Amino acid sequence: MKGSVLSIEEVPIRSALLSEVVTVKSAGLVLNDHTRHQPDIDKEIHLLTVLVDGQRKTFWRPIIGEYLGIKDSGFWEDVSTNRSYIIRLLE
Repeated sequence: MKGSVLSIEEVPIRSALLSEVVTVKSAGLVLNDHTRHQPDIDKEIHLLTVLVDGQRKTFWRPIIGEYLGIKDSGFWEDVSTNRSYIIRLLE
């Protein structure tokens, strides 16, 4: 999905648990999209490198069961901050 535009919404888990959710939304452009085996968790993972506000960010999530790629719903994690995000493909 290289070149696709994404909606990226930060999900502050602690705030969500306290019912004080304030989300931060932005858009991003996919620079790289691939899967690989991650030996420490013994699973395939999906990695996305995305241009967000002029910065390269890499997000990941494990692949579980039948997987639809970016279109599959679920949380993504920023590899540098360990923050959770909901990423959706904008069509």
